[in-house]
Amino acid sequence: MATTVKTCKNCEKGYYIRAADAAFYDKINVPSPNLCPNCREQRRMAFRNERILHLRNCSKCKKEIVSIHAHDVNFPVYCPDCWMSEDWDAQKYAKDFDFSKSFFDQFNDLKNRVPRINLYNTDCKESEYTNQSYNNEGCYLCFGIKECKHSFFSSNVIRCENVFDCEYTFDSKECYECVDCFDLENCFFSKKSRNCINCDLLYDCNDCEECIACVGLRSKKFHIFNKPYSEAAYKKFKAEYLLMGREQFHELFEKFLQFTLDYPRKSFWMHRCEAVLGNNIFNSRNLYYVFEGFQTMDCAYSAWVFRAHNCFDVYGVSASSNCYECIGVDESSRALFSNNCECCSNVTYSDLCLYSKNLFGCIGLKNKKYY
Repeated sequence: MATTVKTCKNCEKGYYIRAADAAFYDKINVPSPNLCPNCREQRRMAFRNERILHLRNCSKCKKEIVSIHAHDVNFPVYCPDCWMSEDWDAQKYAKDFDFSKSFFDQFNDLKNRVPRINLYNTDCKESEYTNQSYNNEGCYLCFGIKECKHSFFSSNVIRCENVFDCEYTFDSKECYECVDCFDLENCFFSKKSRNCINCDLLYDCNDCEECIACVGLRSKKFHIFNKPYSEAAYKKFKAEYLLMGREQFHELFEKFLQFTLDYPRKSFWMHRCEAVLGNNIFNSRNLYYVFEGFQTMDCAYSAWVFRAHNCFDVYGVSASSNCYECIGVDESSRALFSNNCECCSNVTYSDLCLYSKNLFGCIGLKNKKYY
C-alpha cells in the first residue's frame, strides 16, 4: 500500500499514513487516525499527570496521603494499602452497557465512580513523594524512576544511586545535574556522556576519568578544556575549581557552554540501531518517530519505551507488544486505548487494570477476564 496524506482534524495540517502504519492498523483492526502524530501525542499526554502532587486524604481510611489526584476529583482516591486490599471490589461499580447511549459518556461515568490509587508507586521504601516509581528506596520528588536509591529531584532515571537533579540517566551514582548519561560515577553538570569517573562539565565524552570542561573526548584522563595536563597541574586546578564561588563557577560554566559550540555535534543519538528515525535510541531496530527507546523494535510515534515490539502511539511502555494509544503499560499485549495496565492482554479502553485479559471499558480490575 502506498503512503497516503490526510488532514488533521485538530490542527488542520497534513500528515502521512505510511504503508507500515496502514498494515499495523489492519493488524489490530482499528481505523487510521484522524489526528496527526503531534496532536495524538498531546491528546495522549493529557491523560497523564506525572509530576504535580497534591496533599489530600485517602477516601477510605482517611489518612493523609500524597496524590496525583486533587481533593476535588469526582472519583474516590485510595492509599496503596486500601487500594490493594480485598476490602473492596471494582466489580461493584459495574453497569450494563446501554447501546442507545454513547460509549464514551458511559465510560466517563464509570471513570468518575471507580476508586483510583493515589500514586503509581510500586515496591518502594521511604519514597512516598515519587510517582511512576518502581522498586526504589529513599527517593524524594522523583518521577519515572526505577531501581534507584537515595536519589532526589530527578526524572527518568534507572538503576541510579545518590543522584540529584538528573534526567534520563542510567546506571550511575554520585551525580548531579546530568542529562542523557550512562554509567557515570561522581560526575557533575554533564550531558550525553558514558562510562566516566570523577568528571565535571562534560559533553559527549566516553570512558574518561578526571576531566573538566571537555567535549567529545574518548578514553582520556587529566584534561581541562580538551587539553592534557600533568596529574599535579590537574589536581592544582581542580582544588581551585572546587573552591570557586557562585560567580566564578558561572563564568566557567558559560565559557564551557561556548566551548561546546566549537565542536561538531551528532545529528541524532543512537547506539547499535538499524533502520531508526528518532533520537536517543539504543539497541533497537525498525523504529519511526520514536524517542527514548531501548531494546525496542517495529514501533512508531512513541517515547520512553523499553523492550517494546510492534507498538504505535505509546508512552512509558515496557516489555509489551501490539499496543496502540497507551500510556504506562507494562508486560502486556494488545492493549488499545488504555492506561496504567500491568500484565494484561486483549484490553481496550481500560485503565488501572492488573493481571487481567479480554477487557473492554474497564477500570480498576484485578485478576479478571471477559469483562
